[in-house]
Amino acid sequence: MTTFLAASILLIGIAASVGGPAGAAESPRIVTSTGTVSLVEVAPAGVRGSASGFFELANPGDRPVDLTGYAVFRCDDEGLRARPSDPEADLGAVVLAAGERRAFPTTRLSERGYGLIVIAPSGETVDALAVYSDDPAPTTSECGGVELPVTTAAALGESWQRAGASADGRWVRAIATPGGSNVLAVAGDEPVRVSEIAAAGPAGRSDDFVELENAGPVVVDLDGWRLYRCTATGAAPSEALQHVFDASATLRPGERLVIGGPGFAEDADVRVETSLADPVHGVLLVDADGRRVDGVGVSSREDTACQTGRDKLTSTLDYRTGESWQRQADGGFAIASRTPGAPNAERSRSAASSIATAFAYDDRPGLAVSEIATDPEIDGMPRRNFVELANFGAREVDISGWTLVACGADGFRRLDDLAVVAPGTVLGPDDTWTAALEGTPAAGVAGAAYADPLELAGAGVWVQDAEGRRVDSVGVFHRNEMDSSVDVPSPCTKGLALSTFAVDRVRGETLQRAAFTGDDASDFFPAPATPGVLAVRRASSADDVIRRALDDARSEAVDAAVGRAAAVAVAPQAGDGTPLEVLAAHAGSWPSPLTSRTAPGEHEVSAAGLTARDDGYDLPYVRMRVRVPDGGGTISWQGRTVGRAEVRLSVWAPGAGTTGRAGWRALDEAAGALAAADAAATASVRLDGVVRGEEVVGGAVDLLVQVVPRAESAAADADGLADPADYDLALGHITDTQYYSEAYPEVYAGEVAWLAENADARKLAFVTHTGDLIQNWVDPGQTEERARREYEVASRLQGVLDANGIANSVLPGNHDNKRGVSNDLFNEYFGPERYRDRPWFGGSLTADDNSANWSSFAAGGARFVMISLPYAYGEREVAWAQDVVAAHRDANVVISTHEHLMPATATDEAERSTTSRWVSHGDLLWERVVAPNRNVVLVLSGHFHGLGAIITENAGGIPGHTVLEALADYQEFRTPTGERATGFQRLLQVDLAAGMLAVDTFSVPLGATASHPYDYTQFLPDDGDAATASNERPWRILAQGLQHRYTEEDDAFAVPLALQYAKAVETDAVSTVRD
Repeated sequence: MTTFLAASILLIGIAASVGGPAGAAESPRIVTSTGTVSLVEVAPAGVRGSASGFFELANPGDRPVDLTGYAVFRCDDEGLRARPSDPEADLGAVVLAAGERRAFPTTRLSERGYGLIVIAPSGETVDALAVYSDDPAPTTSECGGVELPVTTAAALGESWQRAGASADGRWVRAIATPGGSNVLAVAGDEPVRVSEIAAAGPAGRSDDFVELENAGPVVVDLDGWRLYRCTATGAAPSEALQHVFDASATLRPGERLVIGGPGFAEDADVRVETSLADPVHGVLLVDADGRRVDGVGVSSREDTACQTGRDKLTSTLDYRTGESWQRQADGGFAIASRTPGAPNAERSRSAASSIATAFAYDDRPGLAVSEIATDPEIDGMPRRNFVELANFGAREVDISGWTLVACGADGFRRLDDLAVVAPGTVLGPDDTWTAALEGTPAAGVAGAAYADPLELAGAGVWVQDAEGRRVDSVGVFHRNEMDSSVDVPSPCTKGLALSTFAVDRVRGETLQRAAFTGDDASDFFPAPATPGVLAVRRASSADDVIRRALDDARSEAVDAAVGRAAAVAVAPQAGDGTPLEVLAAHAGSWPSPLTSRTAPGEHEVSAAGLTARDDGYDLPYVRMRVRVPDGGGTISWQGRTVGRAEVRLSVWAPGAGTTGRAGWRALDEAAGALAAADAAATASVRLDGVVRGEEVVGGAVDLLVQVVPRAESAAADADGLADPADYDLALGHITDTQYYSEAYPEVYAGEVAWLAENADARKLAFVTHTGDLIQNWVDPGQTEERARREYEVASRLQGVLDANGIANSVLPGNHDNKRGVSNDLFNEYFGPERYRDRPWFGGSLTADDNSANWSSFAAGGARFVMISLPYAYGEREVAWAQDVVAAHRDANVVISTHEHLMPATATDEAERSTTSRWVSHGDLLWERVVAPNRNVVLVLSGHFHGLGAIITENAGGIPGHTVLEALADYQEFRTPTGERATGFQRLLQVDLAAGMLAVDTFSVPLGATASHPYDYTQFLPDDGDAATASNERPWRILAQGLQHRYTEEDDAFAVPLALQYAKAVETDAVSTVRD
C-alpha cells in the first residue's frame, strides 16, 4: 500500500497485527508524531450512539497548544479527503494544556473505512490515521498516516487507541475512553472458538449455522455470553445481537454447540431469527464481561468487525453443495462439506472449494458456451435472455443429463438448476442447444426453458456434465464503476468478467464467443443475436481494430490539395513598371497598424535592405520615402512575408484634400497564399495602389508597408470544420476516453485514426489528451488486472499518433491515478521514456514521472509550448509549470489538465473548479500560471461531464491578453441507442493573421458536427434510489430525453486570441505601373 506520510510523521517499525489474542489487534505500522498535537483515539460509531463517533487529540508536550487554525479532516470509505470547507470540528479558541486529552464528537465515520488527518495552521500534516481494508486491493487513503484494519465493533463500544505514550505510535483496539487515558485491550482467555461457519446452504439462503467448540480441558460457563453477527457492510452494531446465553449454557471439553439460522435444515442447539448475510458476514463471541473471546469474518473485500486482525476468510463457499469454513488443528480454516455438531474435516481431505479448481480449454475445444444474453424487459422489444451451447469440435457429443447452473448477481451459484438437458440429446459439429427464459421468443425453439431470468446486474452460467464435472462457465459481472466499482467474484467467471453494459441491447446484441483463451472478457464480444445458430466469430486484436479504423479514416480523409487559397496579389512580370528611387527608409514594429507618421523605436534602413520582422505580438513595417512624378500615379510594391500574413500598402496623406486630416491612406492589402512551413519570409505578395497628386510633396511620397491583422477569418464563419486553406495550424483535443478503453475500443481507434489520416490535410500540429485514458483505476478496491488491460488498450491506441509522427501529449485523470493518489501505473505505460526521443517532447516533472510534462512545436510560423498537468496537481506542479512558462516567453502556451472548469448548465455559466474537492485548484492555476503570463492563451480540460468556456480579456490586467478556458467532456453523451460511445472530439483551428481560434466539434462514428443533440439526462436511477445511478438500462436514459444544456454555439465558436508568430516585410521592388 502506498501511503503519503508528511515530514512530521516518522515511520519507525512494524507491530504485530494478526495471530495474537482476539482483543489485542494492533496496527501494522508504528508511526510517531513529532507534531505538537497527536491523534490518540478514534471511534467511528457506537460510543455516543449509532449516528456519531469521536476522535481525541492530545498534547504530548510540556506547554499549552492553542488549536486555533488547526483543522481535522476525514477521508471517506474510498480514501477521499474532505474539502477544506468541511472540517470535522471547530477547533478555534481550543487550548490543550500540557498532557491534556480532549475528545471531539463527529458524525458517523464509514463502517467500510475512514481516515483522519490533522493539519497545522502552516498547512503541514501533524498526524494522520487510515482505517481501511488492504485485501484483496489496498485502499490508499488521501489522509495517509498509520494504517489500521476496519475491525472495531460498535456493539462493544470499541475504538482505536494509541497505546502507551502518545509518541509510542502503537495502536490497539479496546473499549473507548473518550477524554480519559487509553487502556490496553484485554482479551478473554477462554478456550471457546468458532469452529465452523456457513451463511447459507442447500436448503436456502437462511440455511446458515455457526458452530462453537470448547478446545480446552475444563467446562466453560457461557452464562451472559453474547454472539453478534457482522452485517453485509462488515459492521457489528448493537442491533446485530444474535443470541445471549443463559445460566444453563455450558460447554464441556471437546463439546460443540450449533447455532442455526431460521432455515437451518439440521439439528441445532440454539436457533436465531436472523440469517447471516451471504457475501459479507461474520460472528463475534463476547464473554459476560464484554471481552472478545473469538471472532471470524468472511468477506472477499471489506473488513469486518468480527475478525481479529487483518485476517478474514474469503467469501467463496459453494452453498449449493453445502460447503462451510472449518477450523483446522493449526488454527487456520479450510473449505469442506459442512459437519455441524461433528468433527471438522481435516485439511488434507478438504479443498480450496469444490468449484474453485483451475480451468483451461483443450487445444481442440469441444462443447462450450457460445452465446449468452441477460436482457431485462424492455418496452416494445423482444427479450433476449438465454444461454446457448455449441459443439466446436469435430465429433458428436452426447449431452444427456448435463446441467446448467446460474450464478446470481451476488456471484454465488444458485441453489436450483437453471436447466437440465433431456436424455438422448446429441450435438454434432456446429450444432447448438439453447436454454431460454420462459415466455421469450427464444424459448419457443429452445431445448429447455427456465423461470428465473439471468440477471442484468450480474449473471453467469456454469455447465457440468452428467457426472457433475465442469465443462464450461462464463461470468458477466463487470459493471460500470458508478454502479459497482469492483467486480463481484463468482465461480462462473474465468479470468476477467464480461461487462453487463457493453452490449447494445437496443440493437439486439448479445455476447458471443470468438476465442478460447480461458478469459471471459477476451473470449466474448457483442454481436447481433443468433440464438440456436452457431455464428462463427473471430476475436479482434488491438491491431485489427486499429487497422480497420485507419482504413475507414483513409477512405474519408480530406485531400490535402483541397481548399481555397487565401487572397493573394499576382506577382509582377519582368519589366513591369519602372523602379522608383527610395530616398530614405525606416523599419520597426508596433502593436497595431500605424496611425502616426512614425513610431518610437524605429530605425533607419538602407534602400537595399527594406525589411522588417517581428516574432512576437507586434506588427513589423517598413516606412520609405519614394520619388514619384508630381501628378502621382499607380505604384506597386512587390515583396515577401511569412505564410498567410496580411500585408498592407499605405500612403501618407498630408492633410489636404477631402478629409483635411493627415494620416495613412490604405492603397491595397493582400496575404500570403499558404501557411508557413517555418519562420522564413517566402510568401510572395504584390500590392498596387494609386497615389494622388496632393499626396506628392516635393516630388516624393511616404509609403508604408506593414503586416496588419486580417479583418475577417473565414475559419471562424465555416459551417462545420473549416477549410484548411483558411487557417494556419490546428490542435486536436480528446479527453475522457475511459469508456472506450473499457468497452468500445473501436470508437477510440476511430478518433486517433481520423487524426492520423487527416493530419497533413488538416494542418494538425499537435493532439492533447486531457486525461481519463482508462476507467477502472479510480476507486480503492479496483484490481490492477483490469486497469492494466485498459491501459494496454489506451497505450496501443495513443500509439497510433506516435507511429504517425503526430506530436501529442497525455496526462493522468482521476480514473488513471486513483483520484490523485498514485501515478505509478500511468507512468508504466506513459512514462518519460516513452516520449524522451520524440522531437516534440520537452521534459517531465521528474526523470521518472510524466504526470506533468511539456512539449513544443512550431507551425505556421508560430512557436507553441504545451503543458500537461495531472489530476490533483498541487504546489509542486504549479511551481514547475511557472518555470516552464518563464523559460519560454517567446512561445504561445497551451495548458492541458484534467479538472479545471465546471460545465455550463441551462441556467449557469461555466466556472473554475475550486471547491469540488480539496485537490481542486482551478483558482491556483489561474492566479499563478495563466493570468500573469501574456503568452498563456489557452486552458483545455475534461473531467466534468459537459461543455463550458470562459473567455477573459486583458487577463491579469495585461492589455491584449485574452485567454480561453474550455471544457469539452462527452463521456456521458449518448448514441441514438443510448451507448456512451459517441466519439466526439474537438479540432481547434488557428488563423494567425486574423488572431482567431475557431473551435469545432465532430464525431467520426456518428458523422456529426454537433454534440448537443446527444446530451441526454445523466445518472438516471435504475431502482428508484437517487444514490444508485444505473448505466445498464440506457434506453431509460433516452426515454428521459435531452438536458437542453447546450446549443450550436457551444459546439462551434470562435475566440479572438493575440498570438505570437513570425511576421515579416521583405521588399523586392517598388515601381510604377504602366497603365
